[in-house]
Amino acid sequence: MKKIIQWFKNLPANIRLIIVEAKRVSWPGKKEVWGSTLVVIVLIIIFAIIIGIFDLGITKGFNLILK
Repeated sequence: MKKIIQWFKNLPANIRLIIVEAKRVSWPGKKEVWGSTLVVIVLIIIFAIIIGIFDLGITKGFNLILK
């Protein structure tokens, strides 16, 4: 119970520390965020195509075996 009370007593100080740390963070610029987002979207599309091809191949293989 003492830990819980102490946690609530320290809460304002901890929130101030979080705000100070958040101000120190070097946030990426708009251009960098868009570039990273584009890379992620392209990779997702590529992996989806690869997984789709494997899935199609496995399905065809099982259909040949089960016939």
